[in-house]
Amino acid sequence: MIIFTRTVNDAQRLSIVLRRLGFPAIPLHGQMTQSLRLASLNKFKSGGRSVLVATDVASRGLDIPLVDLVVVGIIDRPFTA
Repeated sequence: MIIFTRTVNDAQRLSIVLRRLGFPAIPLHGQMTQSLRLASLNKFKSGGRSVLVATDVASRGLDIPLVDLVVVGIIDRPFTA
């Protein structure tokens, strides 16, 4: 499963929440170094992590066969004035 989030913070937080709930999630976003992004991608592709939580950095040009589900999510936040 790949979950796309709107922001880096959303990707980080959602991957942490999912891991605490027992889902093997890993983040992928533009504030990670290239080596960390590749490591995350390789863990996901190899099956070491079954949930990739990503920003638009992963929406272009990835070749990941056999992805069961793609979720484009928006995490709502309370409105503050």
